[in-house]
This record gives sequence, structure tokens and C-alpha cells, in this order.
Amino acid sequence: MALRVLNGLPKRDREVLARFYLEEQPPDRICREMGLTQTQFRLVKSRAKARFGELGRTRFARHVGFRP
Repeated sequence: MALRVLNGLPKRDREVLARFYLEEQPPDRICREMGLTQTQFRLVKSRAKARFGELGRTRFARHVGFRP
């Protein structure tokens, strides 16, 4: 389910989260290779994490049949 949620994110968000959390790449490498500043990286990562959480909660609720 987590991979489906991750794949539902925009490409850049998905790439930042995957490289940082799954591949455990350091932020400076991600910034350099993706052409991001440290500030842009932090903002993208923060917003992507929030979006991942929202999508995950929605899909989980739908999966277990919960309707808020």
C-alpha cells in the first residue's frame, strides 16, 4: 500500500522521498543531483511527507471501509 501511495505523488516529490528515506542518500547529494537548494529540498520533502500521509490515510480508510 505504501508503494502505491508513493507512486501517487508527483515525480519530484516521489524522487525526493524515495532517495532520502528508501535509498538513504544524504540531502547534499540529492540537492546537487536534482538541482535543488537546501531550502527547496526541505520544502519539497516536508510537503511531500504531508501529502504522502494524507494519501495514505485516505487509501487506508478506503481499504478498510471506513467512511469519515
